[in-house]
Amino acid sequence: MKEIEAKNNNNNNNRNNNKNSGTWYFYNPAAKGVGFSDFRSKWGNRPASDNWRLSSKASQQNNVFAFDTTGTSQEELAEMAAKGMLTRESIINQLPLTTEAMTISNSLIVEALYFVGKIFREDLDKNEEAQSTFKRLLKRFPANAMEPETLYNLYLIADQNNSAADKKQYKTSLLQKYPDSKYAKYLLDENFLNKYNSAQQELANYYQETYDLYKSGNFDSVKDRLAKVDTLPKDNPLKAKFDLIDAFLIGEVDKDKKAYIAALEKLLITYPNHEITPKVEEILLFINSEENVKIANNAPKGKANYKASANVKHYLLVTFDGASKNIKKFTFNMSDFNKVNFSVDKLKVNQMMLDPKNQIVMVKDFPNGEAAMRYYKTLQANEVNVFKPLEVSFQYFVISKVNFSEYFKRKNAEEYLKFFYEQY
Repeated sequence: MKEIEAKNNNNNNNRNNNKNSGTWYFYNPAAKGVGFSDFRSKWGNRPASDNWRLSSKASQQNNVFAFDTTGTSQEELAEMAAKGMLTRESIINQLPLTTEAMTISNSLIVEALYFVGKIFREDLDKNEEAQSTFKRLLKRFPANAMEPETLYNLYLIADQNNSAADKKQYKTSLLQKYPDSKYAKYLLDENFLNKYNSAQQELANYYQETYDLYKSGNFDSVKDRLAKVDTLPKDNPLKAKFDLIDAFLIGEVDKDKKAYIAALEKLLITYPNHEITPKVEEILLFINSEENVKIANNAPKGKANYKASANVKHYLLVTFDGASKNIKKFTFNMSDFNKVNFSVDKLKVNQMMLDPKNQIVMVKDFPNGEAAMRYYKTLQANEVNVFKPLEVSFQYFVISKVNFSEYFKRKNAEEYLKFFYEQY
């Protein structure tokens, strides 16, 4: 949408005027503030040094743990290697050697190249570099997921360069390959963007009104409105949020806990990477916590019934000796650690209550015990940096999904750790 707006507003002239008026990105404090916040939320706090991103990539290639070695001497690194923290096997484990891992790796490269091209074109006003980047993307990854918008950007650059031949080439390619894409519709209908924006605003208003009715307890009206959602345009970016309200109704109106849990779990399957996903997971963890507390109150006080099960789903748990004020910072560190060392595994970090006084942090999911232990050993090598925010003592260990239920009943870390050290 930004592209067509730029075109309709004589992009080149606007950029020049913006630079003089102080609205260009780097002269605009508000825009820079938003950009800084976005950067920090994705990459964390980074030192003000040259080529930090390249340094990070080099670190990942040469050292699988990729932790911050600032201030770490060569002797200390050698000592870590001697202790088995830096091994050939652990480095190889981080390489995308499977078909699935390679697919994920390639998709990340596609996305990175596309956004580099966008930055060159929109923020830096460097069309030549942008064009080169977009062409490189199409040559290296033909028919990739971002080809429609890439072709559209190349069309816009050709338009700015007054290159009729290139304009025709990219327009023809876009219309032939992706005739139903919104980018093709931008080219065919000058009023498409206004129509599209108007429809999206109506949809947003419809959702907000539905949500307000839900909050006010007018559930019958909510049901009626949800029944009409399927008649709305197919390109509905709010469909997941409507489905979440529908799931809430099952819990509020039907009072059917099993059906409510099933509806929430279906949302996780349907929308695995949506903005609603963390909220749904949080609700499911809360429900699970409630159930486990009930079970724990009636649990036998005898010996724990932990079972060795290597080839089942596993988690990594972090337990604390008391409440930490910096739990949020710690979870951010864990997420950053995962991005650097286990990005292809799509791991999730969740907080949950073990009981009313004690929290735990869970990293999930690992397909088996071996994968979980690879993570555990890598975390050990990075312990100083990852756990730095915590002001209370802690323990962490790997546990199977089956044994987690038993652990939640008994809430005895020392008891489980004995089993963990014997079996893992």
